Amino acid sequence: MSFHLLKFLPFIIALLVNVHALEIQVDGNKWGNASREDIETVLHSAGSEIWKYCPNTHIDKIWVHRRNDYPQANHDRDSAGRIVIGLNTGDRYWAQYAYQFAHEFCHALAGHTNDYQKKWRSLETPHLWFEECLCEAASLFTLRAMGRTWAIYPPYPNWKSYAPSLKEYAQERIKAPEHMLPPEETFHTWFKKHENELRHKWKQRDKNTIVAKQLLPLFEAEPQAWEAVTYINLVPRDPNMSFYVFLINWKKISKKDFHGFIDKIFVLFYNKPAPTENIIPSAS
Repeated sequence: MSFHLLKFLPFIIALLVNVHALEIQVDGNKWGNASREDIETVLHSAGSEIWKYCPNTHIDKIWVHRRNDYPQANHDRDSAGRIVIGLNTGDRYWAQYAYQFAHEFCHALAGHTNDYQKKWRSLETPHLWFEECLCEAASLFTLRAMGRTWAIYPPYPNWKSYAPSLKEYAQERIKAPEHMLPPEETFHTWFKKHENELRHKWKQRDKNTIVAKQLLPLFEAEPQAWEAVTYINLVPRDPNMSFYVFLINWKKISKKDFHGFIDKIFVLFYNKPAPTENIIPSAS
């Protein structure tokens, strides 16, 4: 490379980084004593802990607003084509912002990335419980990662003191008694007992977190696998599909880079390697 081109290299790198940067806009109202700028800083920090491992994924601008009921990533875009995420928090509870946003950002990865109109974003999918567990794992992953990042490179120097509280927020959920497996019961045994219940009642926070805790070390060991989440709603749309077949199909439609990781998830749930089978077509 000539010296003439080398002198432009920093600008080229900055441009590439900016192209892949998250665009997050926060509605400036109803957040208590937290400023919109500070909230956007926290949300960028939270989203980036996962987004930096998704170099081949495109996501559109995200609009974040305050909700009075519960956090939610909307299935539909707004009139400007933005992804809409609502958070139920306020003031300067940065760990809570990070926890909620990471969960909903994971839903956005699953349902709003790349050619998102091909994705199955209906509540009718029998595997929405698994997406919920992935998103809970995303929250725990993000809080722990932010704790490490802010301890060294906080967004502002005076925010370094918040780093321990981010880790503690995650640990409180990890250590809560309702998020523990029953004594002397393996996860594989527990899952066999609860699989059908999860399939028919996808939002059970305690059970979702029990599963998320099993997924967390897999993602912390291979964080680049977060990009595999962008494929889960491209699995054929069959409401009668078993989770066993769903995992096989998820592996088949994903990039080969993620096959080994999905095999580990298969072993986690079924205690054996994934079989080599073709995608089962949709029944519809």
